[in-house]
Amino acid sequence: MRAPASVIIRSVGIHAPERRVTNEELSRTVDTSDEWIRTRSGIGERRIGGIRDQRRRLTDRRGVGRRMALDGADRLEQIRGPG
Repeated sequence: MRAPASVIIRSVGIHAPERRVTNEELSRTVDTSDEWIRTRSGIGERRIGGIRDQRRRLTDRRGVGRRMALDGADRLEQIRGPG
C-alpha cells in the first residue's frame, strides 16, 4: 500500500478590483433594496473591474505569479492537471 501523497501550497494570489458597488448604489438602477439583497444573499457590496483594470493588473501579476510558481520547481515530483 502506498503512503498518502503530501502537498505543500507555497503561495496563493488574489486580486479585488478597486471599484466598489454597494447595495444602495445598485438600488438606484434596479428595483431592489439593501435589506432585500442582504436578507437573501448576505452581500453588502460587490467589486467591479473594467477591461483596462483587468488587463493592467493581470499583466503586472503574471510576472510575479510566474516567478512564485516556478520558484523551487526543481523540487517538484509531479505536476497534475485537471482530470
